[in-house]
Amino acid sequence: MQLLGFTEPSVHSLFQANMVQRDIIQEQIEQLGRVLGKILADFLKLRTNADPVQAISITQEELREQVGFDFPHFTTLDGAAALAYVTQLELTGEHLDHLAKFAVQVAEAQPLGRKENLRSALRLLDLAALRSETVTFDRIFLRRRIEEGLEGE
Repeated sequence: MQLLGFTEPSVHSLFQANMVQRDIIQEQIEQLGRVLGKILADFLKLRTNADPVQAISITQEELREQVGFDFPHFTTLDGAAALAYVTQLELTGEHLDHLAKFAVQVAEAQPLGRKENLRSALRLLDLAALRSETVTFDRIFLRRRIEEGLEGE
């Protein structure tokens, strides 16, 4: 059908365009996951081979530069602001699980601010559950470990 000299797109072509767009977004999410995984793997290597405080600092800078996630800033956010922040960054439940593990590692390496980092890890796990709408055993066990750590404070 033509209106004013323009051809109306078919349902099939609109469907194909949506599928292509969905595939591009999916690839971007997967790429972000790979980058995040590499950053956190590098952190574990650095933590083993260098000063833990320096490893944390380097990793936080990498997260900020490559993913856009500012961990110190995140620790200051309340629930709604934290959700808006991770939504803006398009972080998935899996991404947030990785960040929660990082927060626990930070808490273990830095006694000063330990409680704040453990609370941030719990917030990240809550957001992971919300964003993924699934429950994982890893998340359950990590939550239990964090809660036990907070009880010991």
